Order: sequence, then structure tokens, then C-alpha cells
Amino acid sequence: MKSLHPATPLLLVLLLGSAALAQDEDWHAVQSLPSETHIAVKLKHKRGFTDCWLQRATEDSLTCERQDQSPHLVTFGRGEIRKIYEKPDPHFERRMVPPFSVIPAAVVSVILVSVFAGAPAAIAMAGGILSIALLARHFYHGELIYRSRDPRPSGRSTSLSVG
Repeated sequence: MKSLHPATPLLLVLLLGSAALAQDEDWHAVQSLPSETHIAVKLKHKRGFTDCWLQRATEDSLTCERQDQSPHLVTFGRGEIRKIYEKPDPHFERRMVPPFSVIPAAVVSVILVSVFAGAPAAIAMAGGILSIALLARHFYHGELIYRSRDPRPSGRSTSLSVG
């Protein structure tokens, strides 16, 4: 019988733990965010994310300010929102490479590899971890604040107001 790799239970705990942290259907978490919080909004009917600064969140909608060529307000109906992420502080984001929670485990792993397999293996492992972390940074949107359980949009009611 083939045994599992020793790191398999750790990986399962990390994956399940991160999934449990997501706040399904917690619209009150969105409403409690302070005004001018930098967020990323993923809509049910559109690819990609909308980066904006929160203005207000009511029971039915979310209004935020986009700062493209000219700043303008965008209002999304709650039913059309799939996910909302709180973006990290840009100064903090430059210093740290997401995912933040794996950095201590990566350091310990490199130290253990250097003890048992030697310096060349540890250097190779550190390079691999850094490469993966830099790649993951591209897909990192911030901390998940809200995720809708219903994948279907309930009407497309996005409105724009230029101001």
C-alpha cells in the first residue's frame, strides 16, 4: 500500500481553513466596511474585477467610486454581485508577497530541507517558493469579505453616474 506524502495533511488543513474563512452571504460585513475602503467587486455576469473605493452599502446595493480616466460612481445591485474583496493597503502589499499565511511555513520548510538534503536543495526550493509566490501575487485580490451563494444574476442593475 502506498502511503501519503507527509505534507498532504498540512495542505488539506490549509485549503479547508482558507475556504472556511470566506464569509458566505455576510452582507453585514460589507455594510460595516468604512467609507473609502479599497475593494474589488466580482460580478456574476462579467469577467474580471472592478476596483473601486466604497462609498456606501445599503441592504439592496453597493455604491463605489471608480478612478479610471475620470472618477465616477458605480452602483451594483446586491443580486448581481458574486464576490467582494477588501484590497490590502498598497504600502503593505509592496512589502509582502501574498499568500501571507504560507511564508512562515515556507521558511521552516527551507530550513528543514537544508538540514536533511543540503544547501543546494534548499536554494532550489527557496527559488521555487519565491517563483510561486510572485505568480500567486497576480491572482491575489485581497481578503474575501462577501461571496454570494447564488451563481445566477438577479437582474443587471449596474448604474453609472459621472461626477
